Amino acid sequence: MEEVRPAPRVFAQRQALHHRHVCGDAMPGYARCLSLVRCNARGRIQPFTSPAGYGPAELASAYHLPPGGGAGQTIAIVDAMDAPNIEADLAVYRAHFGLPACTTANGCFKKVSQTGSTTALPAPDDGWAEEITLDVDMASAICPSCKILLVEATSPTTANLGAAVNEAVRLGANVVSNSYGGDESATDPSTTVAFYDHPGVLITASSGDDGFGVNYPAAAPNVLAVGGTTLARTSTARGWTESAWGSASNANGGAGSGCSSLEAKPPWQHDTGCSRRTVADVSAVADPNTGVSVYVSAAGGWLVFGGTSVAAPVVAAIFALTGHAAETSQYPYANSSQFYDVASGVNGTCNPSYLCTGIAGYDGPTGIGTPNGTAMISGVAPAAVARRSAADFSLSAPASLSLPAGTTAIVTLKTATVAGAPQTVTLGNFEPPPGVTVAISPARLTSGGSATVRISATSAAARGPLKLVFTGTTASGVHLTNLTLLPD
Repeated sequence: MEEVRPAPRVFAQRQALHHRHVCGDAMPGYARCLSLVRCNARGRIQPFTSPAGYGPAELASAYHLPPGGGAGQTIAIVDAMDAPNIEADLAVYRAHFGLPACTTANGCFKKVSQTGSTTALPAPDDGWAEEITLDVDMASAICPSCKILLVEATSPTTANLGAAVNEAVRLGANVVSNSYGGDESATDPSTTVAFYDHPGVLITASSGDDGFGVNYPAAAPNVLAVGGTTLARTSTARGWTESAWGSASNANGGAGSGCSSLEAKPPWQHDTGCSRRTVADVSAVADPNTGVSVYVSAAGGWLVFGGTSVAAPVVAAIFALTGHAAETSQYPYANSSQFYDVASGVNGTCNPSYLCTGIAGYDGPTGIGTPNGTAMISGVAPAAVARRSAADFSLSAPASLSLPAGTTAIVTLKTATVAGAPQTVTLGNFEPPPGVTVAISPARLTSGGSATVRISATSAAARGPLKLVFTGTTASGVHLTNLTLLPD
Protein backbone atom coordinates (compact mmCIF):
# COMPACT_ATOMS: atom_id res chain seq x y z
CA MET A 1 0.00 0.00 0.00
CA GLU A 2 1.30 3.43 -0.91
CA GLU A 3 2.04 5.83 1.89
CA VAL A 4 -0.52 8.61 2.15
CA ARG A 5 0.99 11.90 3.24
CA PRO A 6 -0.80 15.13 4.09
CA ALA A 7 -0.48 17.88 1.53
CA PRO A 8 -0.43 21.61 2.14
CA ARG A 9 -3.47 23.54 0.94
CA VAL A 10 -1.86 25.10 -2.12
CA PHE A 11 -4.50 26.43 -4.49
CA ALA A 12 -2.57 27.89 -7.40
CA GLN A 13 -0.11 25.55 -9.11
CA ARG A 14 2.61 26.69 -11.49
CA GLN A 15 2.53 23.45 -13.43
CA ALA A 16 -0.14 20.89 -14.21
CA LEU A 17 -0.65 18.17 -11.63
CA HIS A 18 -1.64 14.63 -12.50
CA HIS A 19 -5.33 13.87 -12.83
CA ARG A 20 -7.64 11.52 -14.74
CA HIS A 21 -11.24 11.17 -15.77
CA VAL A 22 -13.48 9.56 -13.17
CA CYS A 23 -15.70 7.94 -15.82
CA GLY A 24 -14.73 6.26 -19.08
CA ASP A 25 -15.73 7.32 -22.57
CA ALA A 26 -19.43 7.07 -23.42
CA MET A 27 -20.93 5.01 -26.24
CA PRO A 28 -23.61 6.57 -28.48
CA GLY A 29 -26.77 7.09 -26.49
CA TYR A 30 -24.83 7.19 -23.21
CA ALA A 31 -23.24 9.94 -21.14
CA ARG A 32 -20.06 10.06 -19.10
CA CYS A 33 -19.63 11.91 -15.85
CA LEU A 34 -17.56 15.06 -16.31
CA SER A 35 -15.13 15.16 -13.41
CA LEU A 36 -11.40 14.63 -13.00
CA VAL A 37 -9.63 13.50 -9.85
CA ARG A 38 -6.10 14.31 -8.66
CA CYS A 39 -3.68 11.37 -9.08
CA ASN A 40 -0.09 10.56 -8.30
CA ALA A 41 2.54 10.21 -11.01
CA ARG A 42 1.55 6.56 -11.55
CA GLY A 43 -2.06 7.46 -12.31
CA ARG A 44 -3.49 6.23 -9.02
CA ILE A 45 -6.00 8.34 -7.11
CA GLN A 46 -4.18 10.48 -4.55
CA PRO A 47 -6.02 10.65 -1.21
CA PHE A 48 -5.06 13.14 1.49
CA THR A 49 -5.55 13.01 5.23
CA SER A 50 -7.04 16.52 5.23
CA PRO A 51 -8.60 18.77 2.56
CA ALA A 52 -6.10 19.78 -0.14
CA GLY A 53 -8.39 21.81 -2.42
CA TYR A 54 -10.90 24.60 -2.13
CA GLY A 55 -13.59 24.27 0.51
CA PRO A 56 -16.77 26.22 1.30
CA ALA A 57 -14.96 29.29 2.67
CA GLU A 58 -12.80 29.72 -0.45
CA LEU A 59 -15.77 29.24 -2.80
CA ALA A 60 -17.89 31.70 -0.82
CA SER A 61 -15.07 34.24 -1.01
CA ALA A 62 -14.39 33.69 -4.72
CA TYR A 63 -18.03 34.06 -5.74
CA HIS A 64 -18.96 36.70 -3.17
CA LEU A 65 -21.71 34.56 -1.68
CA PRO A 66 -23.98 36.25 0.84
CA PRO A 67 -24.38 34.50 4.20
CA GLY A 68 -27.60 32.61 4.76
CA GLY A 69 -30.18 32.13 2.05
CA GLY A 70 -31.51 29.03 0.38
CA ALA A 71 -33.92 27.94 3.12
CA GLY A 72 -36.79 26.02 1.59
CA GLN A 73 -34.92 25.42 -1.68
CA THR A 74 -34.17 21.92 -2.96
CA ILE A 75 -31.14 21.25 -5.16
CA ALA A 76 -31.50 18.04 -7.17
CA ILE A 77 -28.38 16.17 -8.20
CA VAL A 78 -28.92 13.82 -11.15
CA ASP A 79 -26.31 11.17 -11.83
CA ALA A 80 -26.18 7.50 -12.81
CA MET A 81 -25.65 4.40 -10.66
CA ASP A 82 -25.51 4.30 -6.87
CA ALA A 83 -23.15 5.80 -4.29
CA PRO A 84 -23.72 3.49 -1.29
CA ASN A 85 -21.74 5.65 1.16
CA ILE A 86 -23.01 9.03 0.10
CA GLU A 87 -24.90 10.00 3.25
CA ALA A 88 -22.06 8.97 5.57
CA ASP A 89 -19.46 10.73 3.41
CA LEU A 90 -21.61 13.85 3.23
CA ALA A 91 -21.76 13.88 7.04
CA VAL A 92 -17.95 13.89 7.22
CA TYR A 93 -17.66 16.72 4.69
CA ARG A 94 -20.23 18.95 6.36
CA ALA A 95 -18.94 18.29 9.89
CA HIS A 96 -15.34 19.04 8.88
CA PHE A 97 -16.30 22.44 7.43
CA GLY A 98 -18.74 23.32 10.20
CA LEU A 99 -21.88 23.02 8.05
CA PRO A 100 -25.19 21.91 9.61
CA ALA A 101 -26.01 18.22 9.37
CA CYS A 102 -27.92 17.18 6.24
CA THR A 103 -29.44 13.74 6.72
CA THR A 104 -32.38 11.62 5.73
CA ALA A 105 -33.56 11.73 9.34
CA ASN A 106 -33.73 15.54 9.54
CA GLY A 107 -35.33 15.85 6.09
CA CYS A 108 -32.41 17.66 4.47
CA PHE A 109 -31.14 14.77 2.32
CA LYS A 110 -33.01 12.25 0.20
CA LYS A 111 -31.74 9.61 -2.22
CA VAL A 112 -34.05 7.96 -4.75
CA SER A 113 -33.91 6.06 -8.01
CA GLN A 114 -35.18 7.47 -11.30
CA THR A 115 -38.60 6.03 -10.41
CA GLY A 116 -38.61 7.69 -6.98
CA SER A 117 -37.88 4.50 -5.02
CA THR A 118 -35.78 4.84 -1.88
CA THR A 119 -35.02 1.10 -1.79
CA ALA A 120 -34.79 -0.21 -5.37
CA LEU A 121 -31.60 1.71 -6.21
CA PRO A 122 -29.20 1.22 -9.13
CA ALA A 123 -26.09 -0.94 -8.89
CA PRO A 124 -23.05 0.74 -7.28
CA ASP A 125 -20.27 2.10 -9.49
CA ASP A 126 -17.00 3.55 -8.15
CA GLY A 127 -16.61 6.26 -10.80
CA TRP A 128 -20.16 7.50 -10.64
CA ALA A 129 -20.07 7.30 -6.83
CA GLU A 130 -17.14 9.73 -6.85
CA GLU A 131 -19.09 12.00 -9.20
CA ILE A 132 -22.16 11.87 -6.97
CA THR A 133 -20.11 12.68 -3.89
CA LEU A 134 -18.48 15.64 -5.64
CA ASP A 135 -21.85 17.03 -6.71
CA VAL A 136 -23.49 16.64 -3.30
CA ASP A 137 -20.49 18.21 -1.53
CA MET A 138 -20.53 21.21 -3.89
CA ALA A 139 -24.25 21.79 -3.30
CA SER A 140 -23.47 21.70 0.43
CA ALA A 141 -20.52 24.06 0.14
CA ILE A 142 -22.48 26.75 -1.72
CA CYS A 143 -25.90 26.50 -0.07
CA PRO A 144 -25.72 24.81 3.36
CA SER A 145 -29.38 25.65 4.07
CA CYS A 146 -30.68 24.04 0.87
CA LYS A 147 -32.13 20.54 0.88
CA ILE A 148 -30.43 17.99 -1.36
CA LEU A 149 -32.33 15.50 -3.52
CA LEU A 150 -30.12 12.87 -5.17
CA VAL A 151 -31.80 11.07 -8.08
CA GLU A 152 -29.83 8.09 -9.40
CA ALA A 153 -30.47 6.84 -12.93
CA THR A 154 -30.41 3.07 -13.50
CA SER A 155 -27.68 3.47 -16.12
CA PRO A 156 -25.98 6.40 -17.86
CA THR A 157 -28.16 6.31 -20.96
CA THR A 158 -29.60 9.59 -22.14
CA ALA A 159 -33.10 8.18 -21.62
CA ASN A 160 -32.50 7.07 -18.03
CA LEU A 161 -30.70 10.25 -17.01
CA GLY A 162 -33.49 12.27 -18.60
CA ALA A 163 -36.09 10.24 -16.71
CA ALA A 164 -34.19 11.05 -13.51
CA VAL A 165 -34.40 14.77 -14.33
CA ASN A 166 -38.16 14.45 -14.75
CA GLU A 167 -38.41 12.60 -11.44
CA ALA A 168 -36.38 15.29 -9.69
CA VAL A 169 -38.80 17.95 -10.90
CA ARG A 170 -41.81 15.80 -9.98
CA LEU A 171 -40.45 15.48 -6.45
CA GLY A 172 -40.23 19.25 -6.06
CA ALA A 173 -36.67 20.24 -6.99
CA ASN A 174 -36.16 23.98 -7.44
CA VAL A 175 -32.92 23.53 -9.43
CA VAL A 176 -31.47 20.44 -11.11
CA SER A 177 -27.73 19.93 -11.63
CA ASN A 178 -26.45 17.53 -14.32
CA SER A 179 -22.70 16.79 -14.27
CA TYR A 180 -22.58 14.55 -17.32
CA GLY A 181 -22.59 14.75 -21.08
CA GLY A 182 -22.28 12.82 -24.32
CA ASP A 183 -22.02 13.40 -28.05
CA GLU A 184 -24.80 15.23 -29.84
CA SER A 185 -27.42 13.06 -31.55
CA ALA A 186 -30.09 13.68 -34.18
CA THR A 187 -32.69 12.92 -31.50
CA ASP A 188 -31.49 15.71 -29.17
CA PRO A 189 -34.21 18.27 -29.96
CA SER A 190 -36.93 15.77 -29.08
CA THR A 191 -34.95 14.61 -26.04
CA THR A 192 -34.80 18.22 -24.89
CA VAL A 193 -38.58 18.44 -25.05
CA ALA A 194 -39.04 15.15 -23.21
CA PHE A 195 -36.56 15.69 -20.37
CA TYR A 196 -34.99 19.14 -20.17
CA ASP A 197 -37.90 21.55 -20.59
CA HIS A 198 -39.18 22.45 -17.10
CA PRO A 199 -40.24 26.11 -16.86
CA GLY A 200 -39.83 27.44 -13.34
CA VAL A 201 -37.01 24.98 -12.56
CA LEU A 202 -33.45 25.97 -13.50
CA ILE A 203 -31.49 23.10 -15.06
CA THR A 204 -27.70 23.27 -15.30
CA ALA A 205 -25.43 20.97 -17.30
CA SER A 206 -21.64 20.63 -17.51
CA SER A 207 -20.15 21.78 -20.82
CA GLY A 208 -17.44 19.07 -20.97
CA ASP A 209 -13.85 18.37 -19.91
CA ASP A 210 -12.00 17.79 -23.17
CA GLY A 211 -11.65 21.34 -24.42
CA PHE A 212 -13.21 22.84 -27.53
CA GLY A 213 -16.24 20.78 -28.56
CA VAL A 214 -19.91 20.45 -27.59
CA ASN A 215 -21.63 18.03 -25.23
CA TYR A 216 -25.31 17.24 -24.74
CA PRO A 217 -27.41 18.11 -22.67
CA ALA A 218 -25.36 21.32 -22.26
CA ALA A 219 -26.26 22.06 -25.90
CA ALA A 220 -29.99 22.07 -25.11
CA PRO A 221 -31.11 25.69 -25.55
CA ASN A 222 -33.22 25.85 -22.39
CA VAL A 223 -30.47 24.35 -20.19
CA LEU A 224 -27.93 26.62 -18.50
CA ALA A 225 -24.65 25.34 -19.99
CA VAL A 226 -21.85 25.69 -17.44
CA GLY A 227 -18.26 26.02 -18.62
CA GLY A 228 -15.11 26.06 -16.52
CA THR A 229 -12.37 28.30 -15.20
CA THR A 230 -9.01 28.20 -13.48
CA LEU A 231 -9.53 29.95 -10.13
CA ALA A 232 -6.63 31.42 -8.13
CA ARG A 233 -6.05 33.98 -5.40
CA THR A 234 -4.82 37.41 -6.38
CA SER A 235 -4.21 40.82 -4.82
CA THR A 236 -7.11 42.48 -6.66
CA ALA A 237 -10.11 43.92 -4.85
CA ARG A 238 -12.06 40.76 -5.52
CA GLY A 239 -9.22 38.67 -4.12
CA TRP A 240 -9.45 36.08 -6.91
CA THR A 241 -8.76 35.82 -10.61
CA GLU A 242 -10.18 33.44 -13.21
CA SER A 243 -9.24 32.40 -16.72
CA ALA A 244 -10.81 29.94 -19.15
CA TRP A 245 -9.76 26.42 -18.14
CA GLY A 246 -7.68 24.58 -20.72
CA SER A 247 -4.84 25.05 -23.16
CA ALA A 248 -4.34 25.32 -26.89
CA SER A 249 -3.45 21.61 -27.03
CA ASN A 250 -6.00 20.38 -24.45
CA ALA A 251 -3.25 18.16 -23.07
CA ASN A 252 -4.67 18.45 -19.57
CA GLY A 253 -8.35 18.88 -20.35
CA GLY A 254 -10.40 22.01 -20.69
CA ALA A 255 -13.90 23.43 -20.55
CA GLY A 256 -16.21 22.40 -23.39
CA SER A 257 -17.45 25.07 -25.79
CA GLY A 258 -18.49 25.65 -29.36
CA CYS A 259 -21.44 25.46 -31.74
CA SER A 260 -24.19 22.87 -31.55
CA SER A 261 -24.73 21.08 -34.84
CA LEU A 262 -28.41 20.46 -34.08
CA GLU A 263 -29.99 22.77 -31.52
CA ALA A 264 -31.51 26.07 -32.64
CA LYS A 265 -30.01 29.29 -31.36
CA PRO A 266 -32.07 30.72 -28.49
CA PRO A 267 -33.27 34.27 -29.18
CA TRP A 268 -31.18 35.79 -26.38
CA GLN A 269 -27.85 34.62 -27.88
CA HIS A 270 -26.50 37.19 -30.33
CA ASP A 271 -22.94 36.01 -31.00
CA THR A 272 -22.20 35.61 -34.70
CA GLY A 273 -19.82 32.64 -34.76
CA CYS A 274 -22.56 30.00 -34.39
CA SER A 275 -25.74 29.85 -36.46
CA ARG A 276 -27.15 27.44 -33.87
CA ARG A 277 -26.85 27.17 -30.08
CA THR A 278 -23.52 28.34 -28.60
CA VAL A 279 -22.00 26.71 -25.51
CA ALA A 280 -21.43 27.84 -22.74
CA ASP A 281 -23.72 30.32 -20.92
CA VAL A 282 -21.84 30.81 -17.62
CA SER A 283 -18.96 29.14 -15.80
CA ALA A 284 -17.26 28.42 -12.47
CA VAL A 285 -14.15 26.72 -11.11
CA ALA A 286 -13.29 23.52 -12.98
CA ASP A 287 -9.51 23.24 -13.41
CA PRO A 288 -8.34 20.22 -11.36
CA ASN A 289 -5.08 22.09 -10.71
CA THR A 290 -7.15 24.57 -8.68
CA GLY A 291 -9.64 21.93 -7.64
CA VAL A 292 -12.05 21.37 -4.77
CA SER A 293 -11.93 19.08 -1.75
CA VAL A 294 -14.32 16.14 -1.57
CA TYR A 295 -14.54 13.35 1.00
CA VAL A 296 -14.84 9.83 -0.50
CA SER A 297 -14.34 7.11 2.10
CA ALA A 298 -14.14 4.29 -0.47
CA ALA A 299 -11.23 6.03 -2.21
CA GLY A 300 -9.22 6.64 0.94
CA GLY A 301 -10.45 9.97 2.28
CA TRP A 302 -10.03 13.52 1.00
CA LEU A 303 -9.64 13.86 -2.77
CA VAL A 304 -9.19 16.85 -5.08
CA PHE A 305 -11.57 17.10 -8.02
CA GLY A 306 -11.93 19.29 -11.07
CA GLY A 307 -13.92 19.28 -14.29
CA THR A 308 -17.09 21.07 -15.28
CA SER A 309 -18.78 18.57 -12.96
CA VAL A 310 -17.62 20.95 -10.22
CA ALA A 311 -18.97 24.02 -11.99
CA ALA A 312 -22.51 22.73 -12.71
CA PRO A 313 -23.57 22.11 -9.08
CA VAL A 314 -21.73 25.24 -7.91
CA VAL A 315 -23.72 27.40 -10.32
CA ALA A 316 -27.01 25.58 -9.62
CA ALA A 317 -26.54 26.11 -5.88
CA ILE A 318 -25.68 29.81 -6.33
CA PHE A 319 -28.91 30.35 -8.26
CA ALA A 320 -30.83 28.60 -5.46
CA LEU A 321 -28.98 30.53 -2.75
CA THR A 322 -29.70 33.91 -4.34
CA GLY A 323 -33.38 33.33 -5.08
CA HIS A 324 -33.08 32.73 -8.83
CA ALA A 325 -34.02 29.06 -9.03
CA ALA A 326 -36.93 29.78 -11.38
CA GLU A 327 -34.80 31.56 -13.99
CA THR A 328 -33.98 30.30 -17.47
CA SER A 329 -30.72 30.21 -19.43
CA GLN A 330 -31.63 33.70 -20.63
CA TYR A 331 -30.90 35.19 -17.20
CA PRO A 332 -27.11 35.76 -17.50
CA TYR A 333 -27.50 37.48 -20.87
CA ALA A 334 -30.03 39.94 -19.43
CA ASN A 335 -28.03 40.48 -16.20
CA SER A 336 -24.37 40.38 -17.22
CA SER A 337 -23.39 42.89 -14.51
CA GLN A 338 -24.13 40.19 -11.93
CA PHE A 339 -21.33 37.99 -13.30
CA TYR A 340 -17.53 38.30 -13.21
CA ASP A 341 -16.24 38.61 -16.76
CA VAL A 342 -13.47 36.12 -17.59
CA ALA A 343 -11.21 37.61 -20.24
CA SER A 344 -8.23 35.27 -20.60
CA GLY A 345 -7.31 31.63 -21.15
CA VAL A 346 -7.97 29.17 -23.98
CA ASN A 347 -9.46 25.68 -24.29
CA GLY A 348 -8.28 24.87 -27.81
CA THR A 349 -7.87 26.32 -31.29
CA CYS A 350 -10.88 27.50 -33.28
CA ASN A 351 -12.29 30.09 -35.67
CA PRO A 352 -13.72 32.48 -34.69
CA SER A 353 -11.39 32.50 -31.72
CA TYR A 354 -13.90 33.73 -29.10
CA LEU A 355 -15.45 30.25 -29.15
CA CYS A 356 -12.35 28.84 -27.47
CA THR A 357 -10.71 31.92 -25.92
CA GLY A 358 -11.62 33.95 -22.86
CA ILE A 359 -12.24 37.54 -23.98
CA ALA A 360 -13.98 40.63 -22.61
CA GLY A 361 -17.71 40.03 -22.86
CA TYR A 362 -19.19 36.77 -24.07
CA ASP A 363 -16.95 33.82 -25.00
CA GLY A 364 -17.40 30.09 -25.46
CA PRO A 365 -15.45 28.52 -22.55
CA THR A 366 -16.82 30.87 -19.86
CA GLY A 367 -20.00 32.32 -21.36
CA ILE A 368 -21.17 35.56 -19.75
CA GLY A 369 -18.82 34.86 -16.81
CA THR A 370 -18.92 33.48 -13.28
CA PRO A 371 -21.55 34.36 -10.65
CA ASN A 372 -21.23 37.27 -8.24
CA GLY A 373 -23.59 36.05 -5.53
CA THR A 374 -24.04 39.38 -3.78
CA ALA A 375 -24.86 41.14 -7.06
CA MET A 376 -27.32 38.39 -7.94
CA ILE A 377 -29.18 38.57 -4.65
CA SER A 378 -29.45 42.37 -4.79
CA GLY A 379 -29.88 42.76 -8.53
CA VAL A 380 -33.59 41.88 -8.65
CA ALA A 381 -36.12 42.85 -5.99
CA PRO A 382 -37.79 39.86 -4.31
CA ALA A 383 -41.22 40.95 -5.57
CA ALA A 384 -39.93 41.03 -9.14
CA VAL A 385 -38.46 37.55 -8.75
CA ALA A 386 -41.78 36.32 -7.44
CA ARG A 387 -43.65 37.83 -10.39
CA ARG A 388 -41.23 36.32 -12.86
CA SER A 389 -41.47 32.90 -11.24
CA ALA A 390 -45.28 33.03 -11.34
CA ALA A 391 -45.51 33.95 -15.04
CA ASP A 392 -45.83 30.87 -17.23
CA PHE A 393 -47.53 29.62 -20.37
CA SER A 394 -48.05 26.38 -22.28
CA LEU A 395 -47.51 25.43 -25.91
CA SER A 396 -49.16 22.50 -27.70
CA ALA A 397 -49.52 21.00 -31.17
CA PRO A 398 -51.13 17.84 -32.54
CA ALA A 399 -49.09 14.75 -31.75
CA SER A 400 -48.83 13.69 -35.41
CA LEU A 401 -49.85 14.66 -38.91
CA SER A 402 -50.18 12.60 -42.09
CA LEU A 403 -48.14 14.40 -44.75
CA PRO A 404 -47.27 12.41 -47.90
CA ALA A 405 -44.52 13.83 -50.10
CA GLY A 406 -45.77 16.56 -52.43
CA THR A 407 -48.65 17.67 -50.17
CA THR A 408 -49.43 20.55 -47.81
CA ALA A 409 -51.34 20.51 -44.53
CA ILE A 410 -52.41 23.08 -41.96
CA VAL A 411 -52.40 22.57 -38.19
CA THR A 412 -53.04 24.80 -35.18
CA LEU A 413 -50.35 25.66 -32.63
CA LYS A 414 -52.01 26.59 -29.32
CA THR A 415 -50.79 28.65 -26.37
CA ALA A 416 -52.38 29.19 -22.97
CA THR A 417 -51.65 31.26 -19.87
CA VAL A 418 -51.13 28.87 -16.97
CA ALA A 419 -49.76 31.31 -14.34
CA GLY A 420 -49.46 35.06 -13.96
CA ALA A 421 -50.64 37.55 -16.56
CA PRO A 422 -50.84 36.80 -20.31
CA GLN A 423 -47.51 37.25 -22.07
CA THR A 424 -46.31 37.94 -25.59
CA VAL A 425 -45.16 34.64 -27.10
CA THR A 426 -42.75 34.51 -30.03
CA LEU A 427 -43.23 31.31 -32.04
CA GLY A 428 -40.59 29.55 -34.07
CA ASN A 429 -39.61 26.21 -35.57
CA PHE A 430 -36.39 24.28 -35.01
CA GLU A 431 -34.71 23.53 -38.34
CA PRO A 432 -37.37 21.63 -40.38
CA PRO A 433 -36.10 18.39 -41.98
CA PRO A 434 -34.84 18.59 -45.60
CA GLY A 435 -37.71 18.83 -48.06
CA VAL A 436 -40.13 20.28 -45.48
CA THR A 437 -41.12 23.95 -45.23
CA VAL A 438 -42.97 25.57 -42.34
CA ALA A 439 -44.78 28.90 -42.14
CA ILE A 440 -46.29 30.17 -38.85
CA SER A 441 -48.85 32.97 -38.70
CA PRO A 442 -48.90 35.00 -36.57
CA ALA A 443 -45.34 34.56 -35.33
CA ARG A 444 -46.07 36.68 -32.23
CA LEU A 445 -49.23 36.46 -30.16
CA THR A 446 -50.55 36.82 -26.64
CA SER A 447 -50.61 33.61 -24.61
CA GLY A 448 -54.10 32.18 -24.88
CA GLY A 449 -54.10 32.69 -28.65
CA SER A 450 -53.42 30.25 -31.48
CA ALA A 451 -51.34 30.30 -34.65
CA THR A 452 -51.84 28.61 -38.00
CA VAL A 453 -48.95 26.45 -39.18
CA ARG A 454 -48.70 25.61 -42.89
CA ILE A 455 -46.47 22.57 -43.49
CA SER A 456 -45.43 21.39 -46.96
CA ALA A 457 -43.43 18.33 -47.98
CA THR A 458 -41.74 18.21 -51.37
CA SER A 459 -40.85 15.06 -53.25
CA ALA A 460 -37.36 15.38 -51.73
CA ALA A 461 -38.69 14.90 -48.19
CA ALA A 462 -37.54 11.75 -46.42
CA ARG A 463 -40.07 8.98 -46.01
CA GLY A 464 -40.18 9.65 -42.27
CA PRO A 465 -41.57 9.65 -39.76
CA LEU A 466 -40.10 13.13 -39.34
CA LYS A 467 -40.18 15.31 -36.24
CA LEU A 468 -40.81 19.05 -36.08
CA VAL A 469 -39.99 20.97 -32.91
CA PHE A 470 -41.82 24.25 -32.28
CA THR A 471 -40.72 26.81 -29.69
CA GLY A 472 -42.55 29.52 -27.80
CA THR A 473 -40.42 32.20 -26.12
CA THR A 474 -41.48 34.81 -23.53
CA ALA A 475 -39.66 36.91 -20.94
CA SER A 476 -40.20 34.11 -18.42
CA GLY A 477 -38.76 31.27 -20.47
CA VAL A 478 -39.07 28.88 -23.38
CA HIS A 479 -41.41 25.96 -24.06
CA LEU A 480 -41.14 23.40 -26.84
CA THR A 481 -43.62 20.98 -28.40
CA ASN A 482 -43.27 18.18 -30.95
CA LEU A 483 -45.21 17.28 -34.09
CA THR A 484 -44.46 14.01 -35.87
CA LEU A 485 -44.93 13.97 -39.64
CA LEU A 486 -46.09 10.60 -41.01
CA PRO A 487 -45.27 9.84 -44.67
CA ASP A 488 -48.78 8.53 -45.47
